[in-house]
Amino acid sequence: MSEILDKIQGLNRKYLKKILFSQSSYPIPKVCFYLLGIGIYSLRITLVVSSLCLIHYIYNFSFRKFSFNKLILFIFWTVFICIYYLQYKLPFFPPEFDGSLSLVVYLVRAIPLLLLILVSLQLKNKSIYFNLVFLFSLGMLTHAILNTVNTVIISDPPYYGRVYEFFTGGRVNSPGTTLLASFSSLLLLGFVGDKKVQKKKLLFVFLFITFLISAAISLTFLARTYFFVLAIGTILIAIRYASETGKISFFLLSLFLSVTLLASAFKFLLPANLSDRIINGVYSMKIQHNIDYFNQIGENFFIYPKSYITLDVYWFHNFFYDVHRSSGPYAAICAYGIVLITSFSIVVNWEKRYTKSLLIIFSLFIPYLLTTIPWESSEYQIIVLFAGFTMLVAD
Repeated sequence: MSEILDKIQGLNRKYLKKILFSQSSYPIPKVCFYLLGIGIYSLRITLVVSSLCLIHYIYNFSFRKFSFNKLILFIFWTVFICIYYLQYKLPFFPPEFDGSLSLVVYLVRAIPLLLLILVSLQLKNKSIYFNLVFLFSLGMLTHAILNTVNTVIISDPPYYGRVYEFFTGGRVNSPGTTLLASFSSLLLLGFVGDKKVQKKKLLFVFLFITFLISAAISLTFLARTYFFVLAIGTILIAIRYASETGKISFFLLSLFLSVTLLASAFKFLLPANLSDRIINGVYSMKIQHNIDYFNQIGENFFIYPKSYITLDVYWFHNFFYDVHRSSGPYAAICAYGIVLITSFSIVVNWEKRYTKSLLIIFSLFIPYLLTTIPWESSEYQIIVLFAGFTMLVAD
């Protein structure tokens, strides 16, 4: 009897080991990256979750060949993480904000990024790595849902400009939450119309659900960026379809319908105050940010440019400019270099599977990077997600 029990226990241990450390399904990393995507504000919990993922990584470790572009991207991201912290100088901040960058807070941001790009060097299966990136984005969406529900419960409308964090209870700016909510649907949107996608029904189901949630959160906080990016994505999908089929008339029809539907939505479907923000937004301020930035670096790139030269503001509201503002020229060179290497990888891998879809997704990332400060704000997960996406493109 004892021999039988020993065999059963041995089989259970073997089965459990196969489930937890499977290289084909990566179960532990999937759970870990979903949790890291939600955003963990405790260094201890971050270390525990990351350690579980790292143990799985080490257990399945084997040397594999990967592209030169991927290696260079890995180096650039690693150097960026280090330089950003080491050369960070306290910029001009509002009195109510603490602009200092503590090591503990920074490690909570940096560890998930380093872990995600490290895993990309090991994984042979590109679809599994995309699943990890997508699960991370679902964690971001979960965080946005929790913040939205918490804000609606404890405060009164309108909600634009204020969100009450579910985990900390603190009040933060609303655009961050709408950004966290956007990326799950955008990661899927790029694959619409891709003939190489096998599970098309599953794609459309997930896209429909994530779109509804993202749009609802954007409407709640009167956010406009998501709708602009959706319009860009729709046009890019139509361009791809027209180029593959030669049906230029389809592209023109899609463009006309997209513009008509968006105009109708802005005029009749969206709340009046959101429509007004989209149509009559203060876009001259963004133009002035660009003028101020380039005037400064035109004289000397190796400086810490200031955002308040002309306008009395604390940020450029641009990932690249604000990295340069807070951590100097070398961090900015890494940020610009990452985008250039990713663009080059798309060109080199043009004939590979899914590259055109990845180009569309990459094009949808850029507007967010040009209008937000995710690495400096509390929504650091956006840059972690972008890092994982760039490694996916470079493979």
